Amino acid sequence: MKKLKITICSLLVLCSCFVLSACGENCDHTFETKWTANETHHWHAATCEHVEEKKDYAEHVDTNKDGMCDVCMYGAQAVVGNVNYNTLELAFENAEAGSTITLYKNFDLQTGIIVTKEIVLDLNGKNLSVTNDTEGVGVFWVKAGGKLTINGDGVINGLGNNAYSIAIWADGGEVIINGGSYTNVGANSAFDSEHFDLIYVKNGGRVTINGGNFKCETPKWTLNSNDTLVGTIVVKGGVFAGFDPSNADTEPAPNNPCSFVADGYKVVSTEIDQVTYYTVVADAE
Repeated sequence: MKKLKITICSLLVLCSCFVLSACGENCDHTFETKWTANETHHWHAATCEHVEEKKDYAEHVDTNKDGMCDVCMYGAQAVVGNVNYNTLELAFENAEAGSTITLYKNFDLQTGIIVTKEIVLDLNGKNLSVTNDTEGVGVFWVKAGGKLTINGDGVINGLGNNAYSIAIWADGGEVIINGGSYTNVGANSAFDSEHFDLIYVKNGGRVTINGGNFKCETPKWTLNSNDTLVGTIVVKGGVFAGFDPSNADTEPAPNNPCSFVADGYKVVSTEIDQVTYYTVVADAE
């Protein structure tokens, strides 16, 4: 009987050792490619069943003391190259012409950012707003000499505490919109509650829209050019709520109605929840 007990115990010990060693150095764990982080450390989290496993676990490193980890970018806000800025205004101010600014957090700006040089903005899934802005110059006011290219997903909300609630104003400068969502829904003003421009051009400014989603509080004015100090809007993509960019009636005679849609492109419409959405696509014909 003692021998049987000893044999059973031995087998249990062997089995336990086998189970423990089965997830040792030879275990094929799989891990996320992106970093996971807390306030002090970063690591690659396991994607296999062993969720407690962590790869490359280490403390954050911030050699230039800019508040961002050099390895995993924890603490990043608005990044130019490998430099982190804690406000978007500082990022635009310090970025050299031709630089890309990547967002890593949402920003509610005090007022619109003036752009006078060439900048690429990667929204990176983040949102920009101007909730308390009293100036009404847009989230971005792109002046002569400025060129702003907007990439990625995210929201640019022009709704502010002013009479205009513009999202993008190309005032002699150039804007290229490749993605993102643009809105000023909720805009209200005693000055003119029937007219809120979402994308506005003036003084020879130019906006090219290759993609994105556009929803204006007053749909008729989703895209608009100043009547006398005119600019140019060219649409090659995008989805517009309640606004047909091929049949806009905001411009003075004899150019009214007008089409902002580029040659070789067309508008396809669909209705969702009693709202007509106009999508600009390449004309295959």
